[in-house]
Amino acid sequence: MPTDIPRPEELTDNIERLKILTEDSRIPEHYRQRYKNFMDTVTPVEYRDIHNGNSEEFLSGYMKPLENQGQWFKTRERLPDNDPKLHACAIAYASDSGILMSAVRANGMIGRRGIGMMASLDHSIWFHVPTRADECPRSNDERGTSFGRIYNQQGVLVATCSQEGIIRLTKGEQARRQKASHEDNASSTPSKL
Repeated sequence: MPTDIPRPEELTDNIERLKILTEDSRIPEHYRQRYKNFMDTVTPVEYRDIHNGNSEEFLSGYMKPLENQGQWFKTRERLPDNDPKLHACAIAYASDSGILMSAVRANGMIGRRGIGMMASLDHSIWFHVPTRADECPRSNDERGTSFGRIYNQQGVLVATCSQEGIIRLTKGEQARRQKASHEDNASSTPSKL
């Protein structure tokens, strides 16, 4: 997980951010009304975007293109402890909601302004360990997930692929790495006086 991003408790819920926009008289009334209607809709997931735009960006219709978009999410209500499948379903649902906005923001657009239609064509998710949907998720490194882009000779992106896998080392390589790790730890451990 990147270390340079704010923790979820340091960020404002996206609904609260929309509330700020609805109170800004510089924002056209039809957008403010749209946000008010959205805020009245009960959403089961709380989202906290790392960068969600502000009034000035909204008014200009442009924001600095973002190469990466970060978002924390969790369910608004506590879910049962004994139902890991429900947690997995909730995470899959939540992850499909905001991920496409990465492509929008990479092009300097803010929100859905100027977008006629946007829909998910496909969506894949791999669960590495059981987790809770009512807590902000973190990642770990127990498995390998790779993402690739395939281009033709003209430089046109023709396909994007992803693959998750498990990579097991031979016993000899495991022993070599374990020995090297112990040697590194021993050499970096300060001697006692």
